Amino acid sequence: MSLQLQAYKQDPLFIEQLERQLLAFLNPSSSKTPRLSLAPMPKAQRALAHEYAEEGFGLVSHSTGSEPNRAVQVFKTPSSGGLQEGLVRGVSWGLVGVRKGLAL
Repeated sequence: MSLQLQAYKQDPLFIEQLERQLLAFLNPSSSKTPRLSLAPMPKAQRALAHEYAEEGFGLVSHSTGSEPNRAVQVFKTPSSGGLQEGLVRGVSWGLVGVRKGLAL
């Protein structure tokens, strides 16, 4: 099972929101900035954000601040890019396919 799918299963709403933020950040027509600061979040969500940003999108990430205001910052790199198909849409399509009896 892919890292992104594992993260999605752990906290689907958080991953859906994170994916939207990262895709918007990586969209060259809407974001020219090299850094995105995410809102403060608990340690477990920060760990998911780091893994998802780095493994799923090729971003570099760092945590900043002190608890309870510790947050993740992500940075674009030359190899940064969006997933071919967003995880949320891919998982949704996969679930629809399973319900309809399609082989995935």
